[in-house]
Amino acid sequence: MSSSQNSRRFDRAAVLIVFALCGTPFGAASVLAQQRGVTVVALPVDERTRAADQEEEEAERAQRNPANGHFEIAMENFDIWVYGQQGGGQGFAQRLDALLRLRIEEIDRVCGLSELQKKKLLLAGKGDLKRFNDRVDELRVKFEKVRFDQEKFNNIWQEIGPVQTQVQQGLFGRGSFFQKAVRPALKPEQLEKYDGVEGRRMAYRYKARVELWIASTENTVPLTAEQREKLRALILSETTPPAAFGQYDTYFVAYAVSKIDEKKLEPLFDETQWKVLKIIINQGRGMEQFLKQNGMIDGDFEPPVTPGITQ
Repeated sequence: MSSSQNSRRFDRAAVLIVFALCGTPFGAASVLAQQRGVTVVALPVDERTRAADQEEEEAERAQRNPANGHFEIAMENFDIWVYGQQGGGQGFAQRLDALLRLRIEEIDRVCGLSELQKKKLLLAGKGDLKRFNDRVDELRVKFEKVRFDQEKFNNIWQEIGPVQTQVQQGLFGRGSFFQKAVRPALKPEQLEKYDGVEGRRMAYRYKARVELWIASTENTVPLTAEQREKLRALILSETTPPAAFGQYDTYFVAYAVSKIDEKKLEPLFDETQWKVLKIIINQGRGMEQFLKQNGMIDGDFEPPVTPGITQ
């Protein structure tokens, strides 16, 4: 603000001036103000500071958004966007800790872990929790800095998105310290049991997602019971589960189906069905980059058969 603007502010009859009484007696300040025809109100120091801070913050908002000085994203939205319906704070941290211990108990039931093995896995999982919390704290600081700036705020979504995906998929899956620690911590006989159980678990979950995708597809392309069964068997024999499960599992199935040789798919349908299904398949083919960004496929997609999938 220029000096002339300051002068106009203090020349107004109705101006309210707050004097900082640091080292200056209130009486002297009052006399000086009365000589200028200005009303003096003494506020406590904390009131003064708060008022000044508020005025400065509002000025910064207007400067950042001259066309829209009212743009503001409330801080409570940060937890909603990061944690979703799970909510953040201490409750979320406690749930994560409980999930970690439950995951170790599951492996223990299958493999029979020693106390040392349990401690190694717990330590690795705690590392995942710390890394996640540090990342959220870092994002929270950035969010606070840009929540009044519409242009800069749009950019932060690129950083919030991966954290959202991590919350949805779980902290102890693919790429986690915990997952990387499991195999080295197990003995050969334990690892064999672990791989068998994990393979079956992934297969059953993927089978459910395939059936869900077929049911969704039938809203557009009605199938006979025979067609439905043959399509399910073909998908399960020609594709593999995603690298990580999440909220876009059916998108992954659509993409996986698009990688199946059309010479195997087309004979399952009549001419009209195939024309419509090809549109759906082409849509699935275009999801590759999106699925990579969400950690569901890694590198070039390969469709070998996964042992343990029951057709």
